[in-house]
Amino acid sequence: MDRMEPWEPSSEDEIRPGVREVDHTADMGIEIEGPTREAIFRRAAHGMFALMLDEEPGLSSTETWSADARAHDAHHIALRARTVDTLLARWLQELLYLYDAQRLVPTRFEFESLSDTHLVARVGLHRFEEAPARELKGVTYHDLEVLPVGDEWRARVIFDV
Repeated sequence: MDRMEPWEPSSEDEIRPGVREVDHTADMGIEIEGPTREAIFRRAAHGMFALMLDEEPGLSSTETWSADARAHDAHHIALRARTVDTLLARWLQELLYLYDAQRLVPTRFEFESLSDTHLVARVGLHRFEEAPARELKGVTYHDLEVLPVGDEWRARVIFDV
């Protein structure tokens, strides 16, 4: 694929705000736009689950945590990688693992720190027992890209189906 071109998404193009599905031979992919690196990581997670599930459980970008949420459904994730591209792939792989192993889907994200090489986050999780509309086997490194473009960030992720 060529480098990502800007797009003017319409509500018809987007599978989630700031996320659109892209065609890819034998696999599935998403392209993400957002104002910050954090928005890219959050929207990529939303987009991945939008591809998988017909009925998403209240995915939220809220930063507010109740005392109950802190005690019962928060999962701590800390990751390191050499590049921001690899960090995004590892982030999505971790969330996909939680879904595959325990049928847990993220409902809230709070990034305690996020740089090009390091991520610390709390993720609110919800059990989702319904069968997925599509199985995603994993996150590939093919055409993986995360980059700042002007005042925005853009990313592309391809999933193995």
